[in-house]
Amino acid sequence: ASWSSLSVEQQSEMDKAVALLREAADQGHPEAQGECGDIYAFGHGVATDDHLAFVYNEKVAKQGHARCQYNVGKLLCLGRGCEQSNERAVEWFEKAARQGDAKARNSLGVLYSNGLGVPQSFERAVELFKQGAAQGHAIAQHNLGHARSIVSTNIVPRLE
Repeated sequence: ASWSSLSVEQQSEMDKAVALLREAADQGHPEAQGECGDIYAFGHGVATDDHLAFVYNEKVAKQGHARCQYNVGKLLCLGRGCEQSNERAVEWFEKAARQGDAKARNSLGVLYSNGLGVPQSFERAVELFKQGAAQGHAIAQHNLGHARSIVSTNIVPRLE
């Protein structure tokens, strides 16, 4: 069921749960901060708020959490809830990729293949796509499968 289909009583319970989650997040609890990032990014029980999604994800990313580092990179790439910056996105994707995050490896590969925030390097892009593909990341597999086409026809790899 969608959040909008919750009964008044269920929505009241959700509001209480979100308030408790935010309280824990605001007190520095990293898991709660990551969950707040998700609920605001996807509008789970709250209105979607890209800025709050960015703020909460960044708090956890700074503590070394790979998934949130990837999320911050993606939000920076898209300019959602923050000023768009491919250069800063690269920094966060690099941190997550070093921890083995397949999505970050693929996204970093996309940036390298297009020279966004980094000097263009198809060799580095292919290396990153291979790493993500080896982890079973379907889009990295797709991008790797088209690596020769990327070089010869400038087909843009997919981000995600």
